[in-house]
Amino acid sequence: MLAVLTVVYSLNIADRFSISTLIEPIREELHLSDSGIAFLTGVALAVFYVTVGIPIADLADRVSRRNILAIAIAAWSGMTALCGLAHSYWQLLLARFGVGIGEAGGTPPSTSMLADKFPPARRPMAHTIFALGACLGAWLGSQVAGEVAERSGWRAAFLVLGVPGLAVALVAASSITRRPPPRAPSAIRCGSSPGSARRFTSCSAGRWRRSGAGDSCGGPRPSCSARIT
Repeated sequence: MLAVLTVVYSLNIADRFSISTLIEPIREELHLSDSGIAFLTGVALAVFYVTVGIPIADLADRVSRRNILAIAIAAWSGMTALCGLAHSYWQLLLARFGVGIGEAGGTPPSTSMLADKFPPARRPMAHTIFALGACLGAWLGSQVAGEVAERSGWRAAFLVLGVPGLAVALVAASSITRRPPPRAPSAIRCGSSPGSARRFTSCSAGRWRRSGAGDSCGGPRPSCSARIT
């Protein structure tokens, strides 16, 4: 699963970088102004990435993270391919909006599944490997996209980066389906049975203690000496 999520993250970054690599031939063909370039390369993706990312992160806590991730990959990859079919500034701008919306759904479910798949002692290494996808994606979105554009034009570069992502979406969905990582149990759900209701009261110096019925989880009840970390 870690390898699949790393590849997914690399495609996320590659599709994000590609527009900056290909902007010069795009500018010449579509006769873009400096302000048009700025909006196309920055605002078009950032606005939707930020505004859509927060509700998607909340959604990933409640519904299938595998489905969110697969749909997100297909969305941003399909929109990246559509960038290669654009024949006007507005068509390209709308496609970049779609890329931003799709990419917003990539990181939240990925990091959530990594946290549930790996125990705390192994999470730093898992997240480090996952972060290497950014380096791979930067290479794909700069050197690979640049070489394809030099040989076949900027539209071909978008297609080369976008179309394989549709296949990766299917791979991600099928591979994660085999053994989906269970969600980590909630501390609130752990003692939420009718006979073990509890309430939290604050102590001094940012410490907390719990009062009420006994702990149904089998462990000692925390006292004021135990900090929440």
